[in-house]
Amino acid sequence: AVETDCDYILPNGLHSGSHVNLGRICQSERTLAPIVEAIDEMLRGRNFDTLVSTSWALATIARRLIWRRADGQFRRIQHVTVEGYDPPYILEAVPSGARAIVLVDVVVTGNQVARVTEELKRQNAASVEVIAIVDAQFAGTRVAGTFEALCRMAIGVEVAWKCLRCD
Repeated sequence: AVETDCDYILPNGLHSGSHVNLGRICQSERTLAPIVEAIDEMLRGRNFDTLVSTSWALATIARRLIWRRADGQFRRIQHVTVEGYDPPYILEAVPSGARAIVLVDVVVTGNQVARVTEELKRQNAASVEVIAIVDAQFAGTRVAGTFEALCRMAIGVEVAWKCLRCD
């Protein structure tokens, strides 16, 4: 799922030589299952009632997590989808007092995490936690609060004028 040797332009304008393509993981249940299992393990023992996905691929993961927990042992979990970055658009109503877990693909600067968290709290979520698939280990300024990640990976993020892949 990690594509390299390209020039990927992030929504914030930074450039990266690597791209985490969760769409590839979602191509089959065989490749999707380990990611779902790892996130499910991270969620064990947590008190939450809302899963927030920030892309179609993360929505696929969220639906499987909700399905795994639908066996009666857990309370009903609402799925809320978010599209866009600046501003993020929350497509479903956020339950008042929601205890939300936000799923994001890659955290670089954390702008998306901060904006989604702010919007969820504005819509009266009681708590917001964030789980990223990848922490990009960005050395620059981060605006995101705390978050957990399945893995950490340097993806070579740089400002456009320093990008060696651009002419």
